[in-house]
Amino acid sequence: MVAVETRDGRPIYTQLRCIATCSKEVSKDYALRNIEPGSRVLKDGLACFNGFADAGMKHTAKITGGGRPEGSDFKWVNAGVSSVKGAITGTLRSCDPQHAPRYLEAFERRYNRRFELQRNLERLARVAATIVPPPRKSIAEIRSNTADTSG
Repeated sequence: MVAVETRDGRPIYTQLRCIATCSKEVSKDYALRNIEPGSRVLKDGLACFNGFADAGMKHTAKITGGGRPEGSDFKWVNAGVSSVKGAITGTLRSCDPQHAPRYLEAFERRYNRRFELQRNLERLARVAATIVPPPRKSIAEIRSNTADTSG
């Protein structure tokens, strides 16, 4: 699920979530947990997104007919998805499904903090000073048994 908050036609924040299935119940739950009540939502015509109406959102559906939609209504969503794909494939050789939520979370965090560059050094220093480095063995156990964890 991809959501982009815009202000004056420009993207401000984004949310990227892995969902098990696209259904009315899932979109309603997502809206209730993540979108401020009364927000205006532009969605494509998939029936699974009708959950936004049940969650009390002011919504407009744009039937796209499959493929890339005409016009600029979904421009920032498409740009975000493209950027995520480029960031993941440009950095990693593979994207295992079990790691996808973490990849999306990392991209979302960087994207949403891009206007707060002066605080990045402070954040990095705080994290470096407070976390305990995990042993290599615990990192290697995350990968599947087929991955080469030697060396």
